[in-house]
Amino acid sequence: MATNSSTNITSTTVPASSSGILPTPAFNHLINVKLSRENYLLWKAQLLPYLRSQRLLGYVDGSQERPVATITQANAEGASVVPNPEYVTWYQQDQLVLRALLSSLTEEVLSHVIFMSTSREVWLALEAMFSSGSRARTMQIRLQLSTLQKKDLRVTDYFRKVKNLADTLCAIGTPLRDDEVISYILAGLGPEFDSLVTSVTTRVDPMSLSDLYAHMLSFELRLEHNNSVYQVPSANQANRNSYRTNGKGGERAAAQM
Repeated sequence: MATNSSTNITSTTVPASSSGILPTPAFNHLINVKLSRENYLLWKAQLLPYLRSQRLLGYVDGSQERPVATITQANAEGASVVPNPEYVTWYQQDQLVLRALLSSLTEEVLSHVIFMSTSREVWLALEAMFSSGSRARTMQIRLQLSTLQKKDLRVTDYFRKVKNLADTLCAIGTPLRDDEVISYILAGLGPEFDSLVTSVTTRVDPMSLSDLYAHMLSFELRLEHNNSVYQVPSANQANRNSYRTNGKGGERAAAQM
Protein backbone atom coordinates (compact mmCIF):
# COMPACT_ATOMS: atom_id res chain seq x y z
CA MET A 1 0.00 0.00 0.00
CA ALA A 2 1.29 3.42 -0.96
CA THR A 3 0.22 6.63 0.76
CA ASN A 4 0.39 10.10 -0.71
CA SER A 5 0.76 12.30 2.36
CA SER A 6 0.32 15.57 0.50
CA THR A 7 -3.24 14.78 -0.61
CA ASN A 8 -4.25 12.17 1.96
CA ILE A 9 -5.03 9.73 -0.85
CA THR A 10 -4.31 6.07 -0.25
CA SER A 11 -4.32 3.55 -3.06
CA THR A 12 -3.22 0.02 -3.73
CA THR A 13 -2.19 -1.57 -7.00
CA VAL A 14 -2.54 -5.04 -8.38
CA PRO A 15 0.87 -6.38 -9.49
CA ALA A 16 1.25 -6.92 -13.18
CA SER A 17 0.48 -10.50 -14.07
CA SER A 18 2.06 -12.69 -16.71
CA SER A 19 -0.76 -11.66 -19.03
CA GLY A 20 0.47 -8.05 -18.96
CA ILE A 21 -2.39 -6.42 -17.02
CA LEU A 22 -1.47 -2.90 -15.97
CA PRO A 23 -1.34 -2.01 -12.28
CA THR A 24 -4.83 -0.98 -11.20
CA PRO A 25 -5.75 1.04 -8.11
CA ALA A 26 -8.19 0.12 -5.39
CA PHE A 27 -10.26 3.30 -5.34
CA ASN A 28 -11.56 3.03 -1.78
CA HIS A 29 -9.63 6.13 -0.66
CA LEU A 30 -8.90 7.74 -4.02
CA ILE A 31 -12.09 9.68 -4.71
CA ASN A 32 -12.77 12.23 -2.00
CA VAL A 33 -15.86 13.61 -3.74
CA LYS A 34 -18.36 11.13 -5.15
CA LEU A 35 -20.27 12.11 -8.25
CA SER A 36 -23.66 13.70 -7.66
CA ARG A 37 -25.90 15.84 -9.85
CA GLU A 38 -24.07 19.03 -8.83
CA ASN A 39 -20.34 18.22 -9.02
CA TYR A 40 -19.61 16.47 -12.33
CA LEU A 41 -16.71 18.71 -13.39
CA LEU A 42 -15.14 18.57 -9.94
CA TRP A 43 -15.45 14.77 -9.94
CA LYS A 44 -13.98 14.53 -13.44
CA ALA A 45 -11.09 16.86 -12.58
CA GLN A 46 -10.30 14.65 -9.60
CA LEU A 47 -10.44 11.39 -11.55
CA LEU A 48 -8.65 12.21 -14.82
CA PRO A 49 -5.13 12.79 -13.44
CA TYR A 50 -5.15 9.43 -11.70
CA LEU A 51 -6.40 7.58 -14.76
CA ARG A 52 -3.64 9.21 -16.82
CA SER A 53 -0.95 8.38 -14.28
CA GLN A 54 -2.03 4.73 -14.23
CA ARG A 55 -2.28 4.53 -18.05
CA LEU A 56 -5.97 3.72 -17.77
CA LEU A 57 -7.54 6.68 -19.56
CA GLY A 58 -7.70 4.81 -22.84
CA TYR A 59 -10.32 2.46 -21.42
CA VAL A 60 -12.78 5.30 -20.82
CA ASP A 61 -11.96 7.63 -23.74
CA GLY A 62 -11.95 4.81 -26.34
CA SER A 63 -8.30 5.02 -27.37
CA GLN A 64 -7.61 1.60 -25.85
CA GLU A 65 -9.52 -0.38 -28.46
CA ARG A 66 -11.30 -3.57 -27.58
CA PRO A 67 -9.61 -6.59 -29.21
CA VAL A 68 -11.67 -9.31 -30.85
CA ALA A 69 -12.91 -11.86 -28.34
CA THR A 70 -11.72 -14.95 -30.20
CA ILE A 71 -9.04 -15.88 -32.69
CA THR A 72 -8.46 -18.86 -34.98
CA GLN A 73 -5.49 -20.92 -33.92
CA ALA A 74 -3.80 -23.63 -35.98
CA ASN A 75 -3.25 -26.98 -34.33
CA ALA A 76 -2.51 -30.59 -35.24
CA GLU A 77 -6.10 -31.17 -36.25
CA GLY A 78 -6.24 -28.10 -38.47
CA ALA A 79 -7.62 -24.98 -36.73
CA SER A 80 -9.87 -24.05 -33.85
CA VAL A 81 -11.44 -20.93 -32.41
CA VAL A 82 -9.95 -20.01 -29.04
CA PRO A 83 -10.23 -17.02 -26.67
CA ASN A 84 -8.00 -14.14 -27.63
CA PRO A 85 -5.44 -13.56 -24.82
CA GLU A 86 -5.35 -9.85 -25.67
CA TYR A 87 -9.11 -9.62 -25.20
CA VAL A 88 -8.91 -11.45 -21.88
CA THR A 89 -6.31 -8.94 -20.67
CA TRP A 90 -8.33 -5.99 -21.97
CA TYR A 91 -11.56 -7.26 -20.42
CA GLN A 92 -10.04 -7.88 -16.99
CA GLN A 93 -8.49 -4.42 -16.95
CA ASP A 94 -11.64 -2.73 -18.22
CA GLN A 95 -13.72 -4.40 -15.51
CA LEU A 96 -11.34 -3.09 -12.86
CA VAL A 97 -11.69 0.42 -14.27
CA LEU A 98 -15.47 -0.05 -14.42
CA ARG A 99 -15.51 -1.09 -10.77
CA ALA A 100 -13.47 2.00 -9.91
CA LEU A 101 -15.90 4.29 -11.73
CA LEU A 102 -18.95 2.74 -10.12
CA SER A 103 -17.42 3.04 -6.65
CA SER A 104 -16.98 6.79 -7.21
CA LEU A 105 -20.70 7.43 -7.82
CA THR A 106 -23.44 8.29 -5.38
CA GLU A 107 -26.37 5.88 -5.22
CA GLU A 108 -28.57 8.30 -7.14
CA VAL A 109 -26.17 8.43 -10.09
CA LEU A 110 -25.25 4.76 -9.87
CA SER A 111 -28.86 3.77 -10.53
CA HIS A 112 -28.59 5.23 -14.06
CA VAL A 113 -25.57 3.15 -15.13
CA ILE A 114 -25.81 0.01 -13.02
CA PHE A 115 -26.55 -2.27 -15.99
CA MET A 116 -23.76 -1.00 -18.26
CA SER A 117 -20.99 -3.51 -18.89
CA THR A 118 -17.89 -1.49 -19.83
CA SER A 119 -16.10 1.54 -18.41
CA ARG A 120 -16.46 3.32 -21.75
CA GLU A 121 -20.25 2.95 -21.70
CA VAL A 122 -20.42 4.40 -18.20
CA TRP A 123 -18.10 7.29 -19.07
CA LEU A 124 -20.13 8.29 -22.13
CA ALA A 125 -23.40 8.03 -20.22
CA LEU A 126 -22.11 10.29 -17.45
CA GLU A 127 -20.86 12.85 -19.97
CA ALA A 128 -24.27 12.90 -21.65
CA MET A 129 -26.05 13.27 -18.30
CA PHE A 130 -23.95 16.02 -16.76
CA SER A 131 -22.07 18.08 -19.36
CA SER A 132 -24.89 20.61 -19.77
CA GLY A 133 -25.25 20.88 -16.00
CA SER A 134 -21.54 21.56 -15.68
CA ARG A 135 -21.75 24.44 -18.14
CA ALA A 136 -24.61 25.86 -16.10
CA ARG A 137 -22.51 25.56 -12.93
CA THR A 138 -19.63 27.43 -14.58
CA MET A 139 -21.95 30.24 -15.64
CA GLN A 140 -23.45 30.38 -12.16
CA ILE A 141 -20.03 30.81 -10.52
CA ARG A 142 -19.01 33.51 -12.99
CA LEU A 143 -22.26 35.34 -12.23
CA GLN A 144 -21.50 35.11 -8.51
CA LEU A 145 -18.07 36.59 -9.11
CA SER A 146 -19.46 39.46 -11.16
CA THR A 147 -22.03 40.40 -8.50
CA LEU A 148 -20.01 39.82 -5.32
CA GLN A 149 -19.47 43.02 -3.29
CA LYS A 150 -17.13 43.65 -0.37
CA LYS A 151 -19.49 46.00 1.50
CA ASP A 152 -18.91 45.46 5.24
CA LEU A 153 -16.73 42.39 4.82
CA ARG A 154 -13.16 42.46 6.00
CA VAL A 155 -10.58 42.34 3.21
CA THR A 156 -9.55 38.85 4.36
CA ASP A 157 -13.10 37.48 4.15
CA TYR A 158 -13.86 39.20 0.85
CA PHE A 159 -10.65 38.02 -0.79
CA ARG A 160 -11.26 34.46 0.46
CA LYS A 161 -14.77 34.40 -1.05
CA VAL A 162 -13.52 35.48 -4.46
CA LYS A 163 -10.56 33.09 -4.31
CA ASN A 164 -12.79 30.15 -3.34
CA LEU A 165 -15.04 30.76 -6.34
CA ALA A 166 -12.03 31.07 -8.63
CA ASP A 167 -10.56 27.87 -7.21
CA THR A 168 -13.86 26.08 -7.85
CA LEU A 169 -13.75 27.12 -11.50
CA CYS A 170 -10.20 25.82 -11.71
CA ALA A 171 -11.18 22.52 -10.12
CA ILE A 172 -14.03 21.96 -12.57
CA GLY A 173 -11.85 22.63 -15.60
CA THR A 174 -12.44 26.31 -16.47
CA PRO A 175 -9.66 28.23 -14.67
CA LEU A 176 -9.43 32.02 -14.66
CA ARG A 177 -6.27 34.01 -15.31
CA ASP A 178 -4.94 36.06 -12.40
CA ASP A 179 -5.85 39.31 -14.13
CA GLU A 180 -9.45 38.11 -14.48
CA VAL A 181 -9.67 37.30 -10.77
CA ILE A 182 -8.15 40.69 -9.95
CA SER A 183 -10.78 42.39 -12.15
CA TYR A 184 -13.57 40.67 -10.22
CA ILE A 185 -11.98 41.67 -6.89
CA LEU A 186 -11.58 45.33 -7.85
CA ALA A 187 -15.11 45.53 -9.25
CA GLY A 188 -16.56 44.54 -5.88
CA LEU A 189 -14.72 47.16 -3.82
CA GLY A 190 -16.53 50.22 -2.45
CA PRO A 191 -15.73 53.90 -3.24
CA GLU A 192 -13.38 54.14 -0.26
CA PHE A 193 -11.00 51.90 -2.24
CA ASP A 194 -11.09 54.07 -5.38
CA SER A 195 -7.50 55.25 -5.02
CA LEU A 196 -6.29 51.66 -4.68
CA VAL A 197 -8.33 50.58 -7.71
CA THR A 198 -6.85 53.42 -9.75
CA SER A 199 -3.30 52.57 -8.74
CA VAL A 200 -3.78 48.91 -9.69
CA THR A 201 -5.54 49.50 -13.00
CA THR A 202 -2.99 52.08 -14.16
CA ARG A 203 0.06 49.94 -13.41
CA VAL A 204 2.21 49.07 -16.39
CA ASP A 205 3.48 45.79 -14.97
CA PRO A 206 0.93 43.15 -13.93
CA MET A 207 0.16 42.54 -10.26
CA SER A 208 -0.09 39.07 -8.74
CA LEU A 209 -2.99 38.02 -6.54
CA SER A 210 -0.75 37.78 -3.49
CA ASP A 211 0.54 41.32 -4.08
CA LEU A 212 -2.99 42.64 -4.49
CA TYR A 213 -4.03 40.95 -1.25
CA ALA A 214 -1.11 42.56 0.61
CA HIS A 215 -1.97 46.00 -0.81
CA MET A 216 -5.63 45.60 0.15
CA LEU A 217 -4.73 44.65 3.72
CA SER A 218 -2.40 47.66 4.05
CA PHE A 219 -5.03 49.95 2.57
CA GLU A 220 -7.69 48.65 4.96
CA LEU A 221 -5.42 49.24 7.96
CA ARG A 222 -4.74 52.79 6.75
CA LEU A 223 -8.46 53.50 6.37
CA GLU A 224 -9.14 52.22 9.87
CA HIS A 225 -6.31 54.33 11.28
CA ASN A 226 -7.56 57.48 9.57
CA ASN A 227 -11.11 56.87 10.74
CA SER A 228 -10.00 56.46 14.34
CA VAL A 229 -7.87 59.63 14.19
CA TYR A 230 -10.73 61.75 12.82
CA GLN A 231 -13.30 60.36 15.22
CA VAL A 232 -11.36 61.23 18.40
CA PRO A 233 -11.33 65.06 17.89
CA SER A 234 -15.01 64.97 17.02
CA ALA A 235 -15.79 63.21 20.27
CA ASN A 236 -13.64 65.67 22.24
CA GLN A 237 -15.33 68.62 20.54
CA ALA A 238 -18.76 67.26 21.43
CA ASN A 239 -17.72 66.88 25.07
CA ARG A 240 -16.43 70.46 25.16
CA ASN A 241 -19.63 71.80 23.62
CA SER A 242 -21.67 69.91 26.14
CA TYR A 243 -19.55 71.27 28.98
CA ARG A 244 -19.93 74.83 27.78
CA THR A 245 -23.69 74.52 27.42
CA ASN A 246 -24.05 72.99 30.84
CA GLY A 247 -21.76 75.65 32.29
CA LYS A 248 -23.70 78.57 30.85
CA GLY A 249 -26.95 77.01 31.91
CA GLY A 250 -25.59 76.70 35.43
CA GLU A 251 -24.49 80.37 35.50
CA ARG A 252 -27.92 81.54 34.37
CA ALA A 253 -29.60 79.42 36.96
CA ALA A 254 -27.33 80.90 39.68
CA ALA A 255 -28.08 84.49 38.58
CA GLN A 256 -31.83 83.96 38.76
CA MET A 257 -31.52 82.74 42.29
